[in-house]
Order: sequence, then C-alpha cells, then structure tokens
Amino acid sequence: MSQNDCRALEIIENSAKLVDGHYGIGMPWKNNVPCLDSNKVQAGSRLQPLKRRLQKDPSLHTKYKDFMDDLLRKNYAEKVNSSDLALKDRCYLPHHPVFHPQKPAKV
Repeated sequence: MSQNDCRALEIIENSAKLVDGHYGIGMPWKNNVPCLDSNKVQAGSRLQPLKRRLQKDPSLHTKYKDFMDDLLRKNYAEKVNSSDLALKDRCYLPHHPVFHPQKPAKV
C-alpha cells in the first residue's frame, strides 16, 4: 500500500464510530478543513427561480415541502437560526427538486 493508502486506512480505523445506528468515519483524504468563502449571494440568486417555480406549481410545492419536512424529521437537515445567518463562515447548499423517471410522484 502507498503512504496515502496507509494514512487513509489509519484515519478510517481511528475515526469510525457508531452514532444512532449509523457508522461515520473521518474524511480519509482531507488533511484540514478548507476555508470557504461565503456563497450566500449565489445561493440566494439560485433560490429565486425555485421560489417562482414552486409558486406556479402547487402540486410541486406540496411534494417539495413534504420532502423537506421529511429531511428535518429524520435529522438529515436542520433549520438555521436567524442569528446564525449573520455568521460569515457559512456555506449554503442550493437545492432543487429532482425526480426519478420511474418514480415521477416522488421528489
């Protein structure tokens, strides 16, 4: 094995832990967390077309809202406090509904 392979294996072995019935490990090929610039403006500009799309299509709005509520209920995502929105070291993830051709009713 290469030195990188050995390091990755060591990180995996030392960081593996069971949390709420799921295993998690450290990122094997990341030595340090990158410092990202704020992308709030870009994420906000991508949000506007999504808002218009959801306003035009009530059915899509309902499916999308149900999907997002499910993410929150399962703790896959969490709402951000308004006080945290002012922090500069946040990275925003733009999102949009995606449909599978064989499951058109599910977001």
